[in-house]
Order: sequence, then structure tokens, then C-alpha cells
Amino acid sequence: MLITSPEVAAIAAALGGATGQYTAGEAADQLITLLTNPSYRAHGPEALSLTCAILSDPTLFASTITERVYQRLADTTVSVFSETRVYGLRLPGADLRGVLLTGAHLTGADLVGSNLQDCNLFGADLSGANLTDVEASRATRFVGVTGLGARFTAAYLRECDFESADLRGADFTAAKLWQSNLTDTTMGGANLSGAELTAAMIYSVDWRGANLSAATLDDARLASSKRGKLLDLRGANLAGASLCRARLIAVDLRGANLAGADFTDAELTDVNLDGAITEGMRAGRVKTSDVYGLPG
Repeated sequence: MLITSPEVAAIAAALGGATGQYTAGEAADQLITLLTNPSYRAHGPEALSLTCAILSDPTLFASTITERVYQRLADTTVSVFSETRVYGLRLPGADLRGVLLTGAHLTGADLVGSNLQDCNLFGADLSGANLTDVEASRATRFVGVTGLGARFTAAYLRECDFESADLRGADFTAAKLWQSNLTDTTMGGANLSGAELTAAMIYSVDWRGANLSAATLDDARLASSKRGKLLDLRGANLAGASLCRARLIAVDLRGANLAGADFTDAELTDVNLDGAITEGMRAGRVKTSDVYGLPG
């Protein structure tokens, strides 16, 4: 990593064990100061890159230093990642547990395999970011994030809160989204093929053209949100999806691909299936009310 800032260079040297301007402990504290104090804005990009290196590769520095930087990040009330606009930050495998990432600028970031448990990413910009294999938790908040084209492939996102997130074109292939809150999300064109959405809450408006092929939506709730009259799934691909015991209320599935989908024991109320592909669709013991286009 190229460092041109003398201040950041002094911090890096101290963290590496060299004697000089700071002790290692002082350097860890000063690093966070550079990121959170507007007076040091000029040092921000390089300080942020050094912080990312520490979080992503603990072997670079002593474990006590890594822990101190992590703790200072977790304790700060200002998201250090919102102070500096840097595209494509590299944070693969980073330990970001409990770090405040509200409003963070993480466009194009590499977060592959990172630990996001207990993170608050409220309003963060994750557009184009790679979150493949990330691990999140019930306390992880993706509320209001912008994640256009973001990759969540095989991510562990059980019980995570995505309310009001804009995730158009995002890739959730094989993601684990059990019991997740997807209220008011925008998922137009998103890829959720093979995703686990058991008992998820999908009270939304625009999911047009979403790919939910082979997804598991057993016991899920799909309905319109307060912002619209219908959950728009027109043209969506649910081929081979499992919706056993799912409840669909006010859902527009016109032109959707439901071939081989399993609606056993599901409840469908005010659902429009006009023009949908229903070949091989299973609907044993399904309960219906005001359903249009359901094959006889």
C-alpha cells in the first residue's frame, strides 16, 4: 500500500512496531482521529486504506493493535466510512462486527467474506459492492441502503432488516434470508435464484422481473406495502420455487413464470395470474380468494 502522507506513514510505522512519533497504542487512537476529525480531512483516504488493511488482514499487525483499532471504530459515534468518498475500498474478510456504517460510501467495495454482525448500515451506499459470503446477524441493519447491482451471493443474512432498501439488479443467488424483513424494498431485476427466503416478510411494491427461480419461500408473506396497492411481480421468474404455506395478498403475477412452482397449502388473496406460465405448478390444498387466471 502506497502511503504519501507523513502522518499516516508515522502511524503505520508505529503499528508495525517501529519506534518514533507514536507508541503502537497511540498510533491506533490517532488513526481513528484522522478519520473522524474534519481538521485531518486531507489524510482521510490513506488513513481509511490503512484501516481497511488492518481490519482485513489481522496478521499484518499485532492482535492487540487490531483489537484496539476495531474497538475504537465500534465506539465512535461517527461512521468513518461516511467521511471520505472512496470508490472500491478493499475490505475482504474484514471484521466489522458492531461498527457503525450509517451513511457509509461503500460503492464498489470488496467486502467478500466480511463479518457484518451487529453492523448498522442505515442509508449506506453499497451500489456495485461485492458482499459475497458475508456473515450478518439479526441485529445487522440494511435499512434504507442503496445497493444497485450489489452482490450478496451465498451471503448469510438470516433475520436481517432490509426495510426500504433499493436493491434493483442486486444478486442474492443462494443467499440465506430466512425471516428477513424486506418491507418496502425495491427488487426490480434482482437475482434471488436459489435463495432461502423461508418466513421472510415481503411487503413491497416493485419486484418486477425479479429472478426467484428455485428459491424457497415457504411460510413467507408476500403482500403490497402501504406505499402501493399491489406487490408487483410481473414478469418475475418463480420457476421451481417453493411457496408452501406462503401467504400472498394483493400480488400482481401477470406474465410471471410459475412453471413447477409449489404452492401447496398456500393462501392466495387478490392475486392476478393472467398470462402467467403455470405448467407443472402444484397447488394442492391451496386456499384462494379473488384469484384471477388460476388454471382449473
